[in-house]
Amino acid sequence: MENIYTDDNEQYQSILESYISLPINSDEYTQKLHTNLIEIKEKINVDGIQMIFVAHRYEQTVFIFSLYLFTITLDLMTSAFILLSRSTLGQIFHSRIFLKNPIINVMFGIIITTILQSSSTVTSIIASMVDSGIVDDVRSVIPMIMGTSITNTLVAFSQIGNRNEFSRSFSSGILMDVFNYLTTLILLPIEIFIDPITTMSDIFHRGGYLARVSGAIAAMIPEKQGINIQLFKVITKPLTKLIIQINETIITSNKTQQTIGKIYCYNETIKCKYLFRSMIEKFGDNIVGIILFICSLIILTGILLFMVK
Repeated sequence: MENIYTDDNEQYQSILESYISLPINSDEYTQKLHTNLIEIKEKINVDGIQMIFVAHRYEQTVFIFSLYLFTITLDLMTSAFILLSRSTLGQIFHSRIFLKNPIINVMFGIIITTILQSSSTVTSIIASMVDSGIVDDVRSVIPMIMGTSITNTLVAFSQIGNRNEFSRSFSSGILMDVFNYLTTLILLPIEIFIDPITTMSDIFHRGGYLARVSGAIAAMIPEKQGINIQLFKVITKPLTKLIIQINETIITSNKTQQTIGKIYCYNETIKCKYLFRSMIEKFGDNIVGIILFICSLIILTGILLFMVK
């Protein structure tokens, strides 16, 4: 049986001549044509399966790379908030001027999610704020997370230009909001009611129901035994160190004259080599923190949109 998919031109020529030499209406011509058509069909099926396999492998590779880039972006955003910890924004969060009111925290989550059009992005930002220490009270963060979950209907208005998409997205948004509204209306009062009770007692951990549950989960991590679990930082730190480096000794001390961004390395004798080092020397922590936050926010939003779609 001739294989018409060989790379040899002589083979193609011999197959063509075998067809020309046969009468079109002969049984031999029909049989040979049928045989080669079956070969073509089988080859197409095999090639199709291979293309699907390659496409899946490509999608998996891109997804893993996007997840890695997402983790790096969160680390950079955490560094941005650390740089901004001495700024006016950082002082506002540290003083807890509005963080004491859970209703304001819920509205904060709603407004920021409506502006950014992505609850996942806002949740990632809030997680970075806690990780950086700019918000050091988990009790204040829980209402913010609740606020990010009740904006599906507002985000659906971004599809108002397309009637079909708007109809589907608005219906789905209302369905999700009914569930999220009911959950928030039930859990938020419980959180607010339990918080003063646990604060007055030394037996319980401080915070409401959700804060106590998260505290119990965090207590299971063996941090006090000297075990430092870094997980993703092991693979992200080599790349983030090329972009920004934080002087951790300055954070814990009260030395306001020095920058949080590290300038000197190797026993304070040689200047560090990373992307934003010269900008920190010229403009200080606040400007670099703002630039790093904006860049991280843009990349983070793009990655989340890409991974969702």
